[in-house]
Amino acid sequence: MNSIQRSAALVSGGITVGSGTTIGAVTVFPLSHGLPPGDHLLCPDADARGLVTIEETSWAGTVGELRVTNGGSGPVLLLEGEVRLGLKQTRVPNTSVLVPGRTVITVPVSCVEVGRWHHVSRAALGRDVLNLSPRVRHATASSVLRSARAAGRCVSNQAAVWQGVEAALADHGVRTRTGSYADVARERGGEILGRIRGLRPGAGQAGVLAYVGAELRCLDLFDGPATLAAVWESLIGSYVGDAEAEVARTPSRGARPASRAGATRWLRSLAAGQIAVAPPLGLGDHLTCLGSGSEGTALLPDGTLVHLAAFPAPR
Repeated sequence: MNSIQRSAALVSGGITVGSGTTIGAVTVFPLSHGLPPGDHLLCPDADARGLVTIEETSWAGTVGELRVTNGGSGPVLLLEGEVRLGLKQTRVPNTSVLVPGRTVITVPVSCVEVGRWHHVSRAALGRDVLNLSPRVRHATASSVLRSARAAGRCVSNQAAVWQGVEAALADHGVRTRTGSYADVARERGGEILGRIRGLRPGAGQAGVLAYVGAELRCLDLFDGPATLAAVWESLIGSYVGDAEAEVARTPSRGARPASRAGATRWLRSLAAGQIAVAPPLGLGDHLTCLGSGSEGTALLPDGTLVHLAAFPAPR
């Protein structure tokens, strides 16, 4: 069974959807699967141990690329949507990447800070308190997966990303000197994380399917419970913060709750999409999926899922 067949089998019946939990306008459904966990370090953990460095590709730099050096013996996982501060501007990886040990690779990224292009640090300063919002991630992922299919490169529509960041800052009422998405976390991170205090993943939970009212926003599924637990606050905080800002602008969005049956139906529909293998980047196969109601990307090294990120198809 190849990676395309494995991914289709996983989403068609290998993922269990649990009962949802509602936080304000957001409903999150727990996801679990029976696959073995991956053998890797998350980038913030590797960074804290001095094993990984993320830098500009040169002193001049390139907006859409960063150089990642893994000095450790094992693989390091960079997650799509994880905000990296410092350097010449704040960036996020365009896709999840498993960087092999003792390796230097160039990783495609998007800028989420339109008004700065000068060094504030030689290396990236770590993960922000909140992941990139699902709406901006969706705009990024949509263009990245189409670029991967059409041109063999995981390049985002940078103008669409900046537009999404600008809208997110406006929705949150955040004033920022350089137009940085990171300022949402700086000004509102503590307040947003306070909303989810006490909410933790359940036993065996490896992912989340998130809705705003009855409208799907994002799916994130990882290799195992330990990975989800490590990113839980920054991930769920991004869902809740994004939804609060959206519902404040359009209150009707949160009026009707999502159902577990509807969440399960949408998840199963992913398997009916057109799945293709994207160009290689680091370890594992990168898959893209385009369906009538969904689109997403998945990273599968040796046939084992590391990260599946999916969104509703654009209307």
